Amino acid sequence: MSQSPMSSTAGQSRLRQVASRAAEAGPGKVTVVGLGPSGADLLTVRALAALKSVSPDRRYCRTSHHPAVTELAEQGIDFVSFDQVYEEAETLDEVYLEISARLVAAAREGDVCYAVPGSPAAGEIAVGHLRGAAAGGDICLEVISGVSFVEAVSLAVGIDPVTDSLQVVDAERIAEQPVGDGALLIAQCHSRLVASEAKLELLEIFDPEHQVALVTDAGSEAEAVEWCPLAEIDSSDRDLTPRTSIFVPARPFPTTKALRAFVDLVEVLRGPGGCPWDARQTHHSLTRHLLEEAYEVLEAIDGLSPDAPGGDVDFAAYAKLEEELGDLLFQIAFHATLAKEAGAFTFEDVARGIRDKLVGRHPHVFGEVEVDGPEDVVRNWEQIKAGEKERASLMDDIPVVLPGLAYAGKMQRRAASVGFDWDSAAPVLEKVREELAELEEEIAKGPGPAASQGVSAEFGDLLFSAVNLSRKLNVDPEAALRQACEKFESRFRIVENLAASRGADLPSMSIEELDALWDEAKAALGG
Repeated sequence: MSQSPMSSTAGQSRLRQVASRAAEAGPGKVTVVGLGPSGADLLTVRALAALKSVSPDRRYCRTSHHPAVTELAEQGIDFVSFDQVYEEAETLDEVYLEISARLVAAAREGDVCYAVPGSPAAGEIAVGHLRGAAAGGDICLEVISGVSFVEAVSLAVGIDPVTDSLQVVDAERIAEQPVGDGALLIAQCHSRLVASEAKLELLEIFDPEHQVALVTDAGSEAEAVEWCPLAEIDSSDRDLTPRTSIFVPARPFPTTKALRAFVDLVEVLRGPGGCPWDARQTHHSLTRHLLEEAYEVLEAIDGLSPDAPGGDVDFAAYAKLEEELGDLLFQIAFHATLAKEAGAFTFEDVARGIRDKLVGRHPHVFGEVEVDGPEDVVRNWEQIKAGEKERASLMDDIPVVLPGLAYAGKMQRRAASVGFDWDSAAPVLEKVREELAELEEEIAKGPGPAASQGVSAEFGDLLFSAVNLSRKLNVDPEAALRQACEKFESRFRIVENLAASRGADLPSMSIEELDALWDEAKAALGG
């Protein structure tokens, strides 16, 4: 059974009709009592007196599946349960509206008492409907508190709900509630499906290995507390019941508050009294800055050791990367802020969207798909992506603004995802030799417009094959070319210094002399 985002219109109409008839007969009294989290020994004296003050046919309980109801029945205190309502209704919202309507109708005939698990103040939506009926003069309402499951679970896991900033949410409504930085208590995780849906929401914020507690029958002799990684709360060996709650400790280093403060700052910069420069920007005016920041991140990454994060940690290089990632994040938040102003999407939508996309494209992690290695992962990724975007061709939606090397690499990966690929690097290397030979043939034809076009075409084929070879060798062609440029730069600077130290002028030197200096530079740098 699910909870709908909005209360059932039919249920609300029924409640209004019952309330109207109740008003004609005069308001009766509904007393709501809390049964506590477990046995009848936790029932308050006042609650017990209220239950005994009405006849059994005027004594209702939300569900008979509660230890206190069973123990009270043994003492001769019986109830009329609303279990049948759960079976007949399609959503929990309809359940609570129907319970409220029946209680209001019953109150026309005399006072009634309604018992709920825990406390009427914690998670009892029907009590909210009854408060509305009382405010409209349809019933008289008395609410008698009880020990809530929040207290019982807090004692079970050893926390103070106040000092630990405990946030309580219903398992079936967790997607609707923003999660803060304190501890979290998720109530009524009554099935693996509910626990699985809660897990997926929590994985947006917490690590899969974050330790959580599954607490069942809190406050009773049968109380059970099991600690496990978040990723395992919906495993098949878990015995989940309506009296199971999940306690999620606060993260040691929460990110939600920092991100929220950062996004809020960007909105302040854009808002009245903010920065005039920021206020004047548009999506298009920021594109240059976005590209620059992305390249500066790449430059910072180049400053790390080749096996980073392995090997010795260069904290100065990581500090530079941290700074540049922050600048790039500012650009992302800036565009999200502009989109929010347009009513299109928010920063949270961006984060939620990429999270959902990654879950969908990793069925080998979050689903039942099995893979043999990274190649299978890439192949699945492209096929899933093609299905999402409803491509007519694998060549669709490859951004034409990509640099040439990246453009070629993306095309080749798309083709390889359906098996259009060589098994190893050897035949690709032979293809490179073939393209080089064809380029030499075009060059040998001599100058002229036609020859020039042929040379350009064959040179393009050679580059395309070279990119394909780099893919088979697991070499990033852009990074390799950049390293070659950096190596050339370093050697050429040495050539300049050697020439200056010998009083030589580079433009006046012969190619043989320059080659000699170049060989010295190579030797100085170790080859």
